[in-house]
Amino acid sequence: MKTAMIIASDAGARIAGIIREELGKEVDLFSVSERSGCVRINSITDFTLRHFGDYEAFVFIGAMGICVRAIAPCVTSKYADPAVVNVDATGHFVVSVLAGHVGGANALTKRLARILGAQPVVTTQSDNTGLWALDLLGKENGWKIEYRRSLNELISIFVNQRPTALLLDIRDEGTNRLEHSRPAHVDIYYHFEDIPAGRYELIIAVTPCLYECETPILYYHPAVLHLGVGCRKQCNPAWIGAYIGDELERHGLSPLAVKVVTTIELKKDEPMFADLVRNLSAKMQIYKPEELKDIEVPNPSGKVFEVTGTYSVSEATALKSAGNTKLLLEKQKGQVTPGNDFTFAVALDREAERSGFIEIVGAGPGDPELISVRGKRLLEKADLILYAGSLVPIELTYYAKPGATVRSSASMTLEEQFALMQEFYDRGLFIVRLHTGDPCIYGAIQEQMAFFDRYGMRYRIT
Repeated sequence: MKTAMIIASDAGARIAGIIREELGKEVDLFSVSERSGCVRINSITDFTLRHFGDYEAFVFIGAMGICVRAIAPCVTSKYADPAVVNVDATGHFVVSVLAGHVGGANALTKRLARILGAQPVVTTQSDNTGLWALDLLGKENGWKIEYRRSLNELISIFVNQRPTALLLDIRDEGTNRLEHSRPAHVDIYYHFEDIPAGRYELIIAVTPCLYECETPILYYHPAVLHLGVGCRKQCNPAWIGAYIGDELERHGLSPLAVKVVTTIELKKDEPMFADLVRNLSAKMQIYKPEELKDIEVPNPSGKVFEVTGTYSVSEATALKSAGNTKLLLEKQKGQVTPGNDFTFAVALDREAERSGFIEIVGAGPGDPELISVRGKRLLEKADLILYAGSLVPIELTYYAKPGATVRSSASMTLEEQFALMQEFYDRGLFIVRLHTGDPCIYGAIQEQMAFFDRYGMRYRIT
């Protein structure tokens, strides 16, 4: 963070020097007295007023009263203000003063406290109760936030630990972290229809979808949708972006979740394509007709083939880009103004699908406390743990969550092991295949991986 550090007294100069040494070029030093390495200023209040918008953070070294009086005329909102932190001249306390979450003052406070061996003082309720910072959750995970009520109202429901449902109908690293750190007042669901009506005061939904519900919903939209588009030559882009956005919402999909806009090479220079990429802040993907020839689509068109050399543009490019075999939204035809015909279709990123998944986990040297941190977390969330019982200590399986199935493969044939894993996989559940040592070194997993590949089963090695 570009930081202005203001020294109010001689006693604070040593503290400022320590911080500057650690943070380096991130920090500009200012002082009302002549000091080596500092820019001299005449008035702390005047300097702060003139430069409040020039820095991401302000650190005041000295009395809290000086800090408060200096920033008082400048404060606007937590979404615009820079982070403000105050460090007492002895370096015993580091206090988050302003823009704790959104501005990053809480994180900076903790960082400075570690540098100084000081006591961090953070008064934000969610920080002190170990709850998620809902106003930062989207930014931290690369998700776009959407809500229909006041964000402060929704945060208040959450931090006051009112009954909350967490909907995770896609999967990524962020949802994995949420599952692991779930507060006691939050229940997890993977399908919206499973959430009991009237039981919760808030729904937190990590999803590309939009839902009709009386309960207030705080949405986080990961970029997981692939929007395939086709159009008539030189299609006028006017109003088409708005039309497609409205249609996505009408079909329960958020435009904020679009990751890629894709089309065929013939259409890559169409104004409509460039306009959609820009307005949706999405990536672009172009395919040649021969790259689409093996893509099966629900609505092939002979007419499209005559023009483009492929039986589909919008559906085929969406599926190809997403790495998927099924569409969330089949081909839609549109015409905002006469003669400007276009089509679009949507597919979900295959990696984000909440479907069956297999994690091949190495048990490490055997002691349950020496498994990797990630391996332990995966065991804690698994629906099925299939472990090499003749080699792996059973104590490692004690990390299993209540209700998980734990089976030893020692007495099973390979076919029986596959059948068990496929049963859980086909139900969309999470499987840990627990092997001794490091699975990347030993070859016992190769034939299993070949089986997973043959049947299109997703897996990863930890």
